[in-house]
Amino acid sequence: MAAITAGNVGVFVGTVTASDNSTVTATGWVWSASDTSVTIANDASDASGATVDVTVPASDVATTFVLTASATAVSTTQSTPTPVTNTISVTISPASVPVTFTLSIAQKS
Repeated sequence: MAAITAGNVGVFVGTVTASDNSTVTATGWVWSASDTSVTIANDASDASGATVDVTVPASDVATTFVLTASATAVSTTQSTPTPVTNTISVTISPASVPVTFTLSIAQKS
């Protein structure tokens, strides 16, 4: 199950496989989230666009969102470009509440 705590970033990667186990090349990655406050940025470690950093702001009060990935795939046995799409539900855990302290002063005697 995918989950991100509000105020944090989750890294997601899309992988396209072929039913005949042939080598697949996927291009034209497009990512989107159903929660408009969530931001998605390409991860610097993967120039292909298959890996993204998904940021949920600390102020987000949603409990879930749907992450969608789309790409165009070809393989060593299927050279016709074929669009592929999939979704995953991501749970949003509430942001951690910072600990606060209160000092009380009372007369003892």
